Amino acid sequence: MMMGFFVGNDFVGSGDLYDSSGAPVIGVEDGWLKSTEGRDQEGGIVRAITSPFRSFLSARSHLYVFLRDRSSQLSSKFGLRPFNLPPEFCEVEYSARMIDRWSQTQSILVDLAAYTKQNEQRFIIVILPTIYQVYQRSWNEYIAALHLEPGRYDLDKRQKLLAEFVWHTK
Repeated sequence: MMMGFFVGNDFVGSGDLYDSSGAPVIGVEDGWLKSTEGRDQEGGIVRAITSPFRSFLSARSHLYVFLRDRSSQLSSKFGLRPFNLPPEFCEVEYSARMIDRWSQTQSILVDLAAYTKQNEQRFIIVILPTIYQVYQRSWNEYIAALHLEPGRYDLDKRQKLLAEFVWHTK
């Protein structure tokens, strides 16, 4: 059994992981583990209509992902699209909300590990870098364009937290 789990936008940008009664709001969509809570979508109806097509391409086409990411950066450089602030999970100091979400993510990882062990399967976590960890120059340009303080961010924090968590829970 193989399952993809992305500690990042799947949870950070998709609302809380549990509803008010404590029940998980996680489901599988197109083979991906996602929040079943609706996301606020920019772009309205067009974005909503094209979402399944974009999800399909994102999961199956490296070229699509490459062009989508590069065109987004290019559009921002030319003022056609606003620069987005770096995600909260890149900040050195986490807010109470991020601390809670990291705790929820740890709980899910423990549950996934228990599930795979119960079914006599191996549970493996693969840590992938963000685009800015691979292309440091892009990160530096991004921070400079937004006039942000570089010391406020730690691009490796998520991987460090995850590696520490895995080491202590094996």
